[in-house]
Amino acid sequence: MGDFQSGHDQKSPDLDSLLMDRFGAGDEQAFDELFQRNAAGVYRIAVRFVGSPDDANDILQEAFLRVFLARDKWVPKAKFTTWLYRIVVNLCLKQRRREKGAACLSLDSSAAKLGADPPVNPASPEECDARNLLLRKELAAAVREAIQALPADQRMAVMLHRYEGLSYKEIAHAMRRSVSSVESLLHRAKRTLRERLRPWAGG
Repeated sequence: MGDFQSGHDQKSPDLDSLLMDRFGAGDEQAFDELFQRNAAGVYRIAVRFVGSPDDANDILQEAFLRVFLARDKWVPKAKFTTWLYRIVVNLCLKQRRREKGAACLSLDSSAAKLGADPPVNPASPEECDARNLLLRKELAAAVREAIQALPADQRMAVMLHRYEGLSYKEIAHAMRRSVSSVESLLHRAKRTLRERLRPWAGG
């Protein structure tokens, strides 16, 4: 439905681009459809990058304001969603620059949990299930924190690839980089993440 990845189905027409064409021709309803189809994905990228729901909402609104203002000058050189990704990337990086100097999320809490002594008494099946759920939540939090601590360009590349399923070529378009540069960003990011998450792998 409102999934940002819908425009990436290679087997279907680029409906988002067609909607943008209709909007440029004066069909106001087409803009509403574009928003409904893509808003959730824009918010998802933004909140994962900037961390703040309020800031993510601001980015969402600013992105679609730019879409609205571009109605008369949009030229379909690429998919609408590729163009929209580029807007979102730029807004996220702009927000990141505003926050420069702010403290990054710390991994201290996760490290403290990892260093805790294991329970001495055997646990019941219910306690084991609860403990496993807690560990999964802690692992998910550690992954989020590790990604958040990456340099901004690496973090964006990881999120677009891992969470949004974009190809290297699509990421290159969105971030205005070469495919080889994207490959390098992802390689360095994965290496850093492996090191930071090594305790979870028992290394």
